[in-house]
Amino acid sequence: MVLAVVSLIDVVFLLLLYFLCTAKFGTSEEVFPLEIPAAASAEGSNPAAAPPLVVRVTDAAQGWLRIDGDWPQPRNEQELLTVLQDLRTGDSSMLAIDHSILIAPHPHAAWGNVVSTYNAVVRAGFTNIGFESSL
Repeated sequence: MVLAVVSLIDVVFLLLLYFLCTAKFGTSEEVFPLEIPAAASAEGSNPAAAPPLVVRVTDAAQGWLRIDGDWPQPRNEQELLTVLQDLRTGDSSMLAIDHSILIAPHPHAAWGNVVSTYNAVVRAGFTNIGFESSL
């Protein structure tokens, strides 16, 4: 019995070509450049530093974003981006680029809302971003 190796190689190359043409090589989410502090330094090593800006992601369908303090309250991630950009680069420029931003997701918050919040903070230009534990 003679094995037709030539046709087998043709089939393998066709399968390879099919998978190369149909594969998606892009990333599905943005890269999260986070530096998580050690447990000992989580309290903050500089007590004179400004308190972090806490952005809460709730589980409510309407108004699922809330910023702690007397800041303008966004209703969605686009408004959050606008508020944060104004706080960083606006006339008063109240927050520095390395100001600490804490994202505090509710345990039942939609993961997409948490990712959208993170992406808005990154797009606003902040570099010191962390997540607050709900435990």
